[in-house]
Amino acid sequence: IVTAKASGSSSVIISNGDLQTIVTIIVNQLKSEPIESVSNSESNPEVEESRLLTVIKSNPEETITLQLEEVEEVTSDILRYLYENNKTLVIESNQYSLVIAGKDIINFENKVFPNVELKQEKDGTTFLINEGKNLPGRIYVRFYESDMKNGKYIYLYNDGKEKYELLNTKIRQREMEIDITGTYKISESKLNTFHCNFIIIGIVVVCLLGGGITYICVAKKYWFW
Repeated sequence: IVTAKASGSSSVIISNGDLQTIVTIIVNQLKSEPIESVSNSESNPEVEESRLLTVIKSNPEETITLQLEEVEEVTSDILRYLYENNKTLVIESNQYSLVIAGKDIINFENKVFPNVELKQEKDGTTFLINEGKNLPGRIYVRFYESDMKNGKYIYLYNDGKEKYELLNTKIRQREMEIDITGTYKISESKLNTFHCNFIIIGIVVVCLLGGGITYICVAKKYWFW
């Protein structure tokens, strides 16, 4: 049970030690405020509309597709327009497509930074979502099969514990649903997140064996008295 004491956003992490799921909670001061309020560009004609917003507004399609080179960031005005007009923005690169649906936008103030750098590592593929900044709601990342292969396990890096934790999330038809920012890792096999514990156990066992051998060497001269 989560009781909100003020407006804002937070994430609730539920974990059983091996598997975890994350729910993002956003509380607004007034329920109607994000819907009924208007953007600065609409209320003040002296504010120049951004070039990108002009391009998006001029597109009559429900789904608007742009290239990554055209979009440095998705601003609050663009997010508001997508929400109010129930449109979808697709940003394509040569490795993935980022999908922002107007129906999934909750907080207009959180910008979207579409550049996602995929890094191939020996135990999987890692990437940082939205430069570590809060998301406006749920977004989707569609990976190309040649880059993601058969990602079976999805992990999110826990800064507090300084390790990756397994999420109860799947990649369906190479598409991943994301509602929390952070560094993700997708792996074909389950990661060994307990290597540090094995090292500690090994040290303890060596110390016990060393202490036992030392005790025997010292005490054995008294055994035949």
